[in-house]
Amino acid sequence: QLPYKPGLRFIDLGCGSGKLLIFLARRAGWGRYFGVELAPMTFIIASALTALFGRGKICIQFGDLSRVDLSGYDVVFAFLS
Repeated sequence: QLPYKPGLRFIDLGCGSGKLLIFLARRAGWGRYFGVELAPMTFIIASALTALFGRGKICIQFGDLSRVDLSGYDVVFAFLS
C-alpha cells in the first residue's frame, strides 16, 4: 500500500532478485524504485531482471545497505532474513 505521490522514491534494502521492485514499478508506476544488494550474483540477477521488466523506473546498486543515505527516500523497505 504505497501512497499516491508522483515522484515517490522507494528503496528496498537487500533487494534480492528485484522482484518486489518490478512488481511495484508495474503496479505503482508513479514512483521511482531503488534497490541495494550486497551479494554479487544476486546483484547481477537483479540488474538483469529489472533492466528487462522494470520499465525504466528501477535502479539497482551494489553495496552495503548500512552505508546508504536514506534521507532522500519516501519509503524504506527492508525484509532482512
